[in-house]
Amino acid sequence: MKSRTISRFMLVIASSDLTDAELRELEKWLQNTPHVLSRQVKALREQAGRLASPSGEHDPEDNTSNNPDRDPLVERLDQLLRREAGLNATRAADLLAERIHEEYRDLSIPSLGKESFQRWLRLLLEEVPATSLLHFATQIRNSAVHAPMSDWPLKAR
Repeated sequence: MKSRTISRFMLVIASSDLTDAELRELEKWLQNTPHVLSRQVKALREQAGRLASPSGEHDPEDNTSNNPDRDPLVERLDQLLRREAGLNATRAADLLAERIHEEYRDLSIPSLGKESFQRWLRLLLEEVPATSLLHFATQIRNSAVHAPMSDWPLKAR
């Protein structure tokens, strides 16, 4: 495992345009400052994340850069609609689509189809502002959570 890590590091260095003098300077720096490399790399990654983020903020504990399928906003929307409101994916998608159509009449909303619910949410985020989606999801969640409960739930059927 360690040799693979070192090999990958060496390939990165080899693909750079560092001169021999710069490589010697890097080698000397590594010898004289142990355990600094990982901290320096982490700091550079955080800075790059802040520059890439539209808001300019980056959570160092957030690992979404390591997993592109994990999006905190999508996870929050999923939590509001499915876990907190207790809706299945189809019902949550239908209700959210209805709310979007009320606000954005001309917008073409993709159907859930065979997509995963979170993938569908990511597609929506390309068309609808995140703040609007959060607002709609919160409204749906609040309606579901605060709806009066029947003493006879089967009677409604």
